[in-house]
Amino acid sequence: MRVETFAFFSGIAYLAAGLLGLVPGGLMPAPADAPPIHVTLFHGYLLGLFPVNVLHSAVHFAIGVWGIVAGRGMTSPKVYARSLAIFYGAASMEADLELSGDAGGQSFATRSHVSAHRVGPCNL
Repeated sequence: MRVETFAFFSGIAYLAAGLLGLVPGGLMPAPADAPPIHVTLFHGYLLGLFPVNVLHSAVHFAIGVWGIVAGRGMTSPKVYARSLAIFYGAASMEADLELSGDAGGQSFATRSHVSAHRVGPCNL
C-alpha cells in the first residue's frame, strides 16, 4: 500500500470517528461507576464501547483532516504516517503503566488515557 493511500483512508476513519463522537445518537451514557471527568460535553461510550468526550472527538477529527490532506498530497503523507506510528507506539507502551501521585493535595491513582477502555476517559 502506498503511503498516500494509507494517509487518505486512515484520515477518513479518524474523521468518521471524530464526527460520530459528536452525534448524541452514537453515544451511550457512561456507567455509574465510571470515573469522574471535568469535560462532560458529549461524554459517553461511542457505540457502547469506547469512552469519548468532545476533546477526544476533536483530536480524532483533527487527525482525520490531517490524514485526508496528507493523502491528497497537500502535506507530507510520510510525516503523517510516521507521526501516527510514533504517537500511538508511545501511547501503547505507556498504556499499561500505573500512574500515581499527588496533584494539589489530592492523591490519585489511575490508568492512562489509552487504556481508558478499562476505567474510562482521562480527566480532561
